[in-house]
Amino acid sequence: AREVTIDDVKRVYAVFLDEARLSDNLREYKQHFMFNDLSNDQQQTQSKMET
Repeated sequence: AREVTIDDVKRVYAVFLDEARLSDNLREYKQHFMFNDLSNDQQQTQSKMET
């Protein structure tokens, strides 16, 4: 759609308001997120930075 309606905003807000539902959605769609594309070298570097 070219426009965002009030119903669209309400639907998205409801997803983020419900923590359990949000967690389920994040797990279900995690392969679509940029952070899921880290190479092994990047993962090791990130792991070292966190400790």
